[in-house]
Amino acid sequence: PEKRRPDRNLGMAHAARDRVLTRMVSAGVLGEREAQRAALDDVSGLRRKLPALAAHASYAMLPKAVPGRPLQLTIRRSVQQGLEQVARDAARKLGPKLSIAMVMADARTGDILGEVGSADFFDASRSGWIDMTRVVRSPGSTLKPFIYGLAFEQGLVAQETIIEDSPADFGGYRPKNFDMGYQGDVSIRQALQLSLNVPAIRVLDAVGPARLTARFRQAGVNPILPPNEAPGLAIGLGGV
Repeated sequence: PEKRRPDRNLGMAHAARDRVLTRMVSAGVLGEREAQRAALDDVSGLRRKLPALAAHASYAMLPKAVPGRPLQLTIRRSVQQGLEQVARDAARKLGPKLSIAMVMADARTGDILGEVGSADFFDASRSGWIDMTRVVRSPGSTLKPFIYGLAFEQGLVAQETIIEDSPADFGGYRPKNFDMGYQGDVSIRQALQLSLNVPAIRVLDAVGPARLTARFRQAGVNPILPPNEAPGLAIGLGGV
């Protein structure tokens, strides 16, 4: 096969293709006209990369594979291609040694439509082989919508409730915003849109971190906490 590689020996690749077509006609697998039309097509001299979409998801499913049986995922090719391109573009903007991961699901069915475990599976400088959608890591600000959701459920706040974004001390715990600044009085809607840390902790203090973790466990999510430790307010910012 190496001698007939089109990107190295295009003439030999043409000849090999024609021999295969002749044998297919002789075996009755292909008609003469079809073979003649096929012989008119050019053999590309370019070596194309093999498709490697959803590499992490594919590896994760290997243990479930049964020989002779197809293993079907709900991932959509167009969605996966788009997400992987977004991840590569975002990683370039972030700079070296940083990566990105994302998952897109159908809110109605729960089907996973796209899953990107890293910016580039083959980029060793970003540890691309690590599937960041599955490894244990801090959830960061992704918990904030759940904090506000529980507060809505309990009737503690509404979307336009005004809350203070200013320095605060919760028994020695002093959360700060990412930009180290404060917005003053903001609505709950604005606090979530701006991903402000202090308002989220104020609301969590009213809701109760134990109630938040209990709701997660009811949904099948088990936060990893230090042994024999009760959840504290830091859980609201991913301190689990």
